[in-house]
Amino acid sequence: MYPGMKARIERELLAMRPFQSSFQVRLASNPVLDAWYGARDWALDHLDDDSVWVTRKEYEEKGGEYLKEHSASNIYVPIHLPKQASRSTEAQASGKGSGASGGGAGEQA
Repeated sequence: MYPGMKARIERELLAMRPFQSSFQVRLASNPVLDAWYGARDWALDHLDDDSVWVTRKEYEEKGGEYLKEHSASNIYVPIHLPKQASRSTEAQASGKGSGASGGGAGEQA
C-alpha cells in the first residue's frame, strides 16, 4: 500500500526496541481491510459477552467518556524501560572487573 513502509517500520522498531530483543514485521495480506476483518472476527467471537458491548442506552446515559473506562476500550498504559548501558560503559566495566581479579591473583603468587 505504501512503498517502503515495511522497511521504515523495521528501522524505527530496531532503533527503539530493548537491546537484543527480536521482532518480525509482516505485511498484511489486504492492508485496506485487514483491520476491519480483525474487528469483525473479534465481534463475532464475543456476541454473547455483554461485558464487552456498550448499549445505546449506556452511551446516552454515560456519554462518550465512558468508553475510556469500559472494559473493551483501548487503554494506553505507558511503560518506561530502563536505559540500557552504552557499549563503551559495558566494556569499561568488564575491563575493570578483569583487572581487579588479575591483581588479586598476582598478590597470591
